[in-house]
Amino acid sequence: MIDELVIHAGDCKTGSSAIQAALRGRRWTGDVARVAYPTRSAHNDLAGTMVGEGKPGQADKILTRLNTRFAKRDGGLGVISAEHFEYVPPERLADALARNMPDLAGSVRVVAYVRPHADRLMSSYSERLKLGRSLDTPMDLYEQFDRNGRLDYAQRFGAWRGVFGDRFTLRPYTRSTLLDGDVVRDFLEYLFQGAPVTVTDSADTINPSLSVEDLALLCDIHAHLRAKGPVAGRAATMMGRHLAGLFPPDPAVPRTKLKIDRALAARLQDRYATDAAALDAAFFDGTPISDALARAGDGALEAPQDMRAETWFSPETLRYARGFAEAMAMTIEREPRWAARAARPPELRPKASAQGKTEGKAGGKTAGKNKNKGGKAKGGKAGGPGKTGGKKTAGKTAGKPESAS
Repeated sequence: MIDELVIHAGDCKTGSSAIQAALRGRRWTGDVARVAYPTRSAHNDLAGTMVGEGKPGQADKILTRLNTRFAKRDGGLGVISAEHFEYVPPERLADALARNMPDLAGSVRVVAYVRPHADRLMSSYSERLKLGRSLDTPMDLYEQFDRNGRLDYAQRFGAWRGVFGDRFTLRPYTRSTLLDGDVVRDFLEYLFQGAPVTVTDSADTINPSLSVEDLALLCDIHAHLRAKGPVAGRAATMMGRHLAGLFPPDPAVPRTKLKIDRALAARLQDRYATDAAALDAAFFDGTPISDALARAGDGALEAPQDMRAETWFSPETLRYARGFAEAMAMTIEREPRWAARAARPPELRPKASAQGKTEGKAGGKTAGKNKNKGGKAKGGKAGGPGKTGGKKTAGKTAGKPESAS
């Protein structure tokens, strides 16, 4: 059995994708404890069973499976990481751990990162545009957050401390407070409790920020795909989730940074000044969240940025982009389930054995049997993936609260 369980509980848009990539790839060296991270991506499936009304039966199955994996280890650390724990009542997670991991629940350590209000709002706005969700301006998202309390940090994180006590740690997600300005190094310092390690791969290549030009073009492509119907729209959401990796920054190409406007910055400062002060007083030695909020208007624009592709690209460029979007739409219309699965990076796709079982249902059992039949696919809809690829990937995954960060 592992010696200790550590839970990384988000938040969204605080470098979770980089942390999870480091955990998957063991991207560090040092004389430290071994780490068990039993997933190929993140544990957002577990978090999803605890959101809203919750699905305790499914949560128990997932945690029992994880506990079995941890029990096979000879000491060391176990890590569960899910940015969607942001949406989970902490008492629900604690109860599930007590039911299914009684030997570990009493000593579990929980860490979360919090992004200053304005930065979080603009990063979430960018993410939602990337996923094809309809928003006209960042002010629209501000109003959503104002209603649902998403950025009321002091109350939300206070609840986590109330459940886990001093075993809960909150860290500010700012360059000046992260260890060496890097969230992966900072997390590993927490994980190994200060033991020195060397990170072997940079986190800067994970989930890079998109420029206004990138986002405007993606919005245009999303609009084209969603016009084809809900199935194409869900597949487009999955593609948008992973398209950022296809837009690496190019020093030779001018890029416009997404920025807040003055009116929105003023609204944020007025709405969240009390929350920032309360959060700083409860969790931090200094005032990093209040300081960041006070700077929210620095460099702010007079008006929200125009996200129409026509503003940033020539008619000729848009003609090419929309032609490719039409080709994508034809592929999605033909094989929407396959398209949603194929949009994932190779390391996040289902394992070959699981994929083979799934695709066999639609493509004619297995490739071997097809060859023996002279290429005739038994029961085959040619080339189509099976039910799992469509329902789990194009539907449920696309509907999660917010993308990994």
